[in-house]
Amino acid sequence: MTCSAVLHRAMWLAAACLLLGACDDGRPPQDGSAAATPDAAQTPRTHHHHRAYSDQFPRPRRAGDFVITQLAVERPATDAAGHVLRPGRPGLDLWAEKVRTCVRRTSPEGGSVGWGDWRAEATDGHTYRADASGVRSLPTPTYPRHRVLAPGQCVTGWWLVPVPEPPGGPTAIEFAPGGGPTLITWPTLR
Repeated sequence: MTCSAVLHRAMWLAAACLLLGACDDGRPPQDGSAAATPDAAQTPRTHHHHRAYSDQFPRPRRAGDFVITQLAVERPATDAAGHVLRPGRPGLDLWAEKVRTCVRRTSPEGGSVGWGDWRAEATDGHTYRADASGVRSLPTPTYPRHRVLAPGQCVTGWWLVPVPEPPGGPTAIEFAPGGGPTLITWPTLR
């Protein structure tokens, strides 16, 4: 084989690698499904359009066996039909977060996730746990109340936390799996 033929094949191979690499940005798909899904590294990938990084929705946060991606924030919280949701207690408003929670593929046992893992620190100095008591219609997809995830699995959905009405509200969101110590905290953009 001549030197020009080898060079020609190498250029074709490099072009093919570049084209294939452009379709895979290395991030897990954000399909919005509430069902547990295998980790992106274990699933064939298709090309997805992703929202660009911004200061409002930062890169995924990692701690312990978990990776959390904040996908959306809503206040006041609304259901799937766009109706404003109210908690069953006066003086409180609902803060809604849509997150994607994954258990790392390298986790030895996996982990359980649910609404009890989420809480908000408020301007009044109190901590409020995620709770939807008194709310009939929840935003969809809804974060599971409790789900055990195997290593590499993810779940995506909305959870709600009652917080003091404005000008109160949360100053930070905490993820504390199983009601244990806080693994991940991020400030809110009120």
